[in-house]
Amino acid sequence: VGFERRRASGLGRYRGPEQLAAMRPFRVADILRTMAGIRIIYERGRDLVRMRTMLDYCTPEVFVDGMRMFTDDGDLDRLLYVEDVRAVEVYSPLIPTPPEFLVVGARCGVIVFLTGSRK
Repeated sequence: VGFERRRASGLGRYRGPEQLAAMRPFRVADILRTMAGIRIIYERGRDLVRMRTMLDYCTPEVFVDGMRMFTDDGDLDRLLYVEDVRAVEVYSPLIPTPPEFLVVGARCGVIVFLTGSRK
């Protein structure tokens, strides 16, 4: 319900269950690879996710099912399994972020994952 409400707002970028099923991603980073403002850095056998700011790239804030998760390097495959991802929301630092995902002092954007069945 929250995902559809936020998607209807037109703010952010979204991948829903149908899009993810069609993509058949192998890693979590594969879901984000084609989204504007996201950069995937391959380093020491890992995909590290970065988001664009006005001046550079940084590690985004991450939420899974409404809970803030901590990743210092952007390796999202350590946080969740790609097959568990039902939907994704991406909010760049240049657009308003929904209040439930605001992090005081954060300078980077936010990536929100919803888990569960894609069916």
